[in-house]
Amino acid sequence: MKILSLLIINFFLFNFSLAVEVKNFKIDNFSFETNLLDYFTKTAIDESKNCELRKGKEFCQLSIDLKKSTGIYDGVDLIFKQSNLKIHSLGGRIYFDTFESCLAEKEEATHFLSDLGGVTHLIVNEIGMYKEHPNKFNRDKIFYKTGELGVSSCYQVTDNFHKKYGYNKGKTNIYFRISLNSKEASIYNSSSSKKKIP
Repeated sequence: MKILSLLIINFFLFNFSLAVEVKNFKIDNFSFETNLLDYFTKTAIDESKNCELRKGKEFCQLSIDLKKSTGIYDGVDLIFKQSNLKIHSLGGRIYFDTFESCLAEKEEATHFLSDLGGVTHLIVNEIGMYKEHPNKFNRDKIFYKTGELGVSSCYQVTDNFHKKYGYNKGKTNIYFRISLNSKEASIYNSSSSKKKIP
C-alpha cells in the first residue's frame, strides 16, 4: 500500500513538474497561457488582431515583428481565444537565406521541445506542399502527456502567398517557426486543417 501511495505521489509530482516546465515556456517577453492584457491594451489588441483564421472566430492571431530583436527571434505569433484573451499558442519566427539552414535550426528546436519532458510521441520531417507551388513546409510535432503540442517547422513561401493569407513579408521568404500550443488550440487546428496556411 505504501509503494502504491509512493507511485501515485511520484506520478503526480512528475506531471506537476512537466506542467510547470510547459507553463514556463517563453518567447521574447511573452509567456505561454498568459493574458494578452498583460502586454497590450484592449484597444491595441482590437486594432491589430486577425480573426480570419482556419475555422470561425473562436481564436484570433496577433503577429508582431520585432524591430528591436533580442538576437533570437525576428517575430512573435500569438494565437489567443477571443472570449478571454488567453494565449493558447506562442510562437517565434526566424528568417533564413536557405531552406537547409532553416532545417538545421528546426532540428535544434525539436531537441529543445523534447527536453521539456513528458513526450508521448514525435512526428518528424512532415513534408507538405501547398496548392500554390512552390510553397512548402517541413515540420516536426512533439506531443506531451499534459495535452500540449510543440511544433518546430520551416516554411518557404512566395510574396503572393504572404499577400493572399494576410501575412507581412519578412526579411526573406524562408522562415523557421517554433511554437507551443495548448490542448484546446491543437484540437481547433486539427479540426480545421482543410485550409492550409502556416
